[in-house]
Amino acid sequence: MAKNSYPFASIVIKSKEIKLLSNEDIAKLLASENAQEAAALLMEWDYGGMEIESPSGYEKLISREMDETYKLLRKISPEPEITDLFFLRNDYHNLKVIVKSVQTGMGANERNLMRGGTFEIAALLSAVQEKKYGALTNKMREALLAIERAFAVEVDLSLIDVTLDRAWAEEVAARIKDKDKRSFLKRYFGMFFDMENILLLLRSRDAGLARDLFLRALLPEGNISRAAMDKAFDLPDEELKGMFARGSHAGGIAAGLDEYLSTGSLKLLEKYRDDALLRTAGEDKNNLFSIAPIVYYLIQKEREAKAVRMVMTAKLNDIEKEWMSKILVEV
Repeated sequence: MAKNSYPFASIVIKSKEIKLLSNEDIAKLLASENAQEAAALLMEWDYGGMEIESPSGYEKLISREMDETYKLLRKISPEPEITDLFFLRNDYHNLKVIVKSVQTGMGANERNLMRGGTFEIAALLSAVQEKKYGALTNKMREALLAIERAFAVEVDLSLIDVTLDRAWAEEVAARIKDKDKRSFLKRYFGMFFDMENILLLLRSRDAGLARDLFLRALLPEGNISRAAMDKAFDLPDEELKGMFARGSHAGGIAAGLDEYLSTGSLKLLEKYRDDALLRTAGEDKNNLFSIAPIVYYLIQKEREAKAVRMVMTAKLNDIEKEWMSKILVEV
């Protein structure tokens, strides 16, 4: 069987999946008496493949685990241009952090920069600091030049997130535009853009953001039209469910909106987004002749890391188990 083929990659992934932490493992982690016990469990399971002296060093385990995942997937992916779509968001996140650090003087560091992008962090730092964007993607270059032009008139830090988030969404949409045979990518990113826009709407309303700023911040290429999002901006709270809680995802969105309307918290809606994206990505996970098994494994590992981070944060800060159980992502 040829290396860098779909079947070969799928076999490698299957051999790795047996080491994924299960929902039962995460529940056991959450049930630990304290952070020390939780950290000991992670090391017992060989999560991260190393030992830490203190529970507060759990990020080292996550970083090591994800670094190995990124290396593996880049090595076995038959189509790096597709798997790179899922690494690209880390690049755009890092660009946002770096541009803000240049403007504010507050340095970018390992706590706010993300590993696993398609560009080395040093290369992104150099490009922004020297204003030389030739090595970056076209969308990155266009976005950074747009920010430069805007800042020449007035520095508005909110433009950094808006401009780079839109550029990321446009770049993803452009790369998958003609890939009908990989329709699961369109389903996945279509849902991602929709859920991000719904969350943006609620945050914008809470913050009293002006309509024009909200519309400018919307991610393009979602299934919910710009016109519908514009209409929703002025809807009474009780009518939002009628606008968004429809189709196969009605129950999850409705429950998340109910939680938001009663408590003001978006945590349950964010959990639904994450859980729904995992299910969407998993619809093609058994197709051994597509990129889907690789993508699904990557998402599982990222969610595993998120779950570990949530539990360890809860343990170190004495957050109630019952609350964490409610919002903890599935793995």
